[in-house]
Amino acid sequence: MNIIMAERGAHMTATSHAKPSIFELLAQESLASTIHPSCTQLAKFLILRNPDKFGWLSKWFEEVYFVLDLVVQYHYLRKHGASFSENFYGLMRISTSGKITSRHLVYSLFQIVVTRYLRTKFEQWVEKRKQEVGVTNEREGWRNKVDKIIIQAHGLCHAAWEGICIGQILSYMSGSSNSHNPLLSLAHLTLAESSSESERDWHWKNIWNRESLGRLRIPYFMLAVTGKMLSHSLEIGAFFLQFLHWWNQEGGKAKFVELPIPEPPKVDCKNKTFMGKCPLCLGPRRLETVLPVSGYAFCFRCIFTYIQENGKCPVTNYPASLDELIRVYADPDESA
Repeated sequence: MNIIMAERGAHMTATSHAKPSIFELLAQESLASTIHPSCTQLAKFLILRNPDKFGWLSKWFEEVYFVLDLVVQYHYLRKHGASFSENFYGLMRISTSGKITSRHLVYSLFQIVVTRYLRTKFEQWVEKRKQEVGVTNEREGWRNKVDKIIIQAHGLCHAAWEGICIGQILSYMSGSSNSHNPLLSLAHLTLAESSSESERDWHWKNIWNRESLGRLRIPYFMLAVTGKMLSHSLEIGAFFLQFLHWWNQEGGKAKFVELPIPEPPKVDCKNKTFMGKCPLCLGPRRLETVLPVSGYAFCFRCIFTYIQENGKCPVTNYPASLDELIRVYADPDESA
């Protein structure tokens, strides 16, 4: 039995739906790109709040998010013929060449979930290798040369892909293309506004009408109501995630929430002995690097190697990752 997206709209094509504006399409893409960073910030907050309970998220967050994203997107594609962000803005996926099939569902899941996961992991690997190449620069070898080529190629490919996306958007706006996204165009898919029949069929209030109550059995009825409540909870959560993303980017910098800078702690004789020294090598700090999870400063090479091998702060044992390292650019006299 074939699994198809939005069975009620399987016979629809691009000619039977209203064409959405470019602003609606860009808005749903903006929402889709906001969810992952917002969840990342939420995970970091939980890790800092309770490292013993949520410390494992620093290592497995991407995999956990991948599984949850796969479940949510499959549900929305299967029931509404659209991803979560697309359905949020009243859009649905339709074929430009024929009926929607199970192959389109698999492709859509791959395009929405798998490609995002692979892109994120690759970008994390690139950032990690950039730091490693900087640390091992004096030991130039074939591996470092290959990594430098991959890093440079990544930048060029990213710029080329952005150019292709802009060209596709311009083609959509001019009417020469049915899809605004190259990946959708590749699968002969496009986004269209949901029909009034589809919206009426899937509106949660219709679960309560007499006709539905007459046909539904109580267990299935409760399951349907619970499913719709969870679905709308996700949509309400999208507003919270957008607010969290805004707060992290802009709102958190507002003056009215900034607390006064506390006075530095008093330095005793013991602290003066280790002032300006790395807690790992006990020598003068070279290429000072701060680990925000604990607030300690180290040599870049020392803390990079330690976290790469142990995944935690050497002083407090709090979970830490290479992405959290912050280089400090200061004069040697100031850091001493």
